[in-house]
Amino acid sequence: MSDVVKPALDIISSNLSGNRLGRALVLADCLRGEYQVRILGMLKHKARIWQTAGERKEIELVPIRYYSFPFYFISLFSLLLKVRSRAVIAVKPLCSSYGAALLLKLFRRRKVILDIDDDETALLSEGKSFSDKYLNFNPDRYVMTRILRGFIKFADEITVCNEYLREKYGGTVIVHAREAWKYSLNESKAELKRRLGVREDKFVICHIGTYRLHKGLERVVEALDILGDGGIVFLYTANKDYLPKRDYVLRQEEFAWDKLGEVLGGCDLGVFFLQAGRVSASQFPAKIADAMMAGMPFIASDTPGIRSLIGESIFLIDSRASAGDLAARIKWMKDNYSEALKEAVRLRELAKADFSIEAVSVKLREVLAR
Repeated sequence: MSDVVKPALDIISSNLSGNRLGRALVLADCLRGEYQVRILGMLKHKARIWQTAGERKEIELVPIRYYSFPFYFISLFSLLLKVRSRAVIAVKPLCSSYGAALLLKLFRRRKVILDIDDDETALLSEGKSFSDKYLNFNPDRYVMTRILRGFIKFADEITVCNEYLREKYGGTVIVHAREAWKYSLNESKAELKRRLGVREDKFVICHIGTYRLHKGLERVVEALDILGDGGIVFLYTANKDYLPKRDYVLRQEEFAWDKLGEVLGGCDLGVFFLQAGRVSASQFPAKIADAMMAGMPFIASDTPGIRSLIGESIFLIDSRASAGDLAARIKWMKDNYSEALKEAVRLRELAKADFSIEAVSVKLREVLAR
């Protein structure tokens, strides 16, 4: 008896060298049991696949050589020729993903599912000068992305990562799925802290994820300066120094996903203090899903995107809170850690039910079957 051949499914990511690949990998993990999944995306000359993705032998990554404007259309045409599936998932409404998918719909009659997990125009305008916004000829920058917003309605299906984005764009909520077993470790917290280079008696606050201005890490440092607690270490991930020098600030190089459970296991409290604004309103940071699966207490901004998925929680704080308010909340979480752990257990059960690969894959397959 011959093996059943799985149908092909291509996911288009605009870029394979940065964290835009992350959402594509989430969707691929949900679908690889039923489909032969490939992820296609642009990759500049000499650039490497996003290191955080690690080794993913079960998912084929297909890099397309990226050429700058005006030769960009060579890259775009090359990508179109590589697509082999009858339906494609375009991750983010960007030219190199959704723009390519619309051309496939127009000329090759492919079904297009558009996945939205951010307000891209807000992200691309954050902290940018006039020339960088309006005179940058990279097709995945602000101008073309703003134009593509008007074409979102032409997608056959839309998926989004939270209820706030669903209210804005419609479609089906597909959360950042995770595999619970990756966060169940048999090693002691003391040993995991040692691997992070931290003493066992330190209270480790962490922000694991890509550094961005709107994530408020500088405000966390201000809060910890106010608190003045020598028993706290603040760990953040980045490949270069972004934060002010402090004895308690520890930078960790970005690492592969398969080490995430180990890193979170050595931490006591996550912090996701997104600053108030358009960028933050639409986001549900993927690392909150990781913290939930790991059963780790955290502090997160009370934004529509986050509240829509975790509900009322002692972990939420006003995104406009001052450094003093944040310091007070950190102190409360540290002093009342047993109570914080009870809420973390509740959210872990929620994550296991709603954020698991198994649960999310069912919803995603239903979208593809429509």
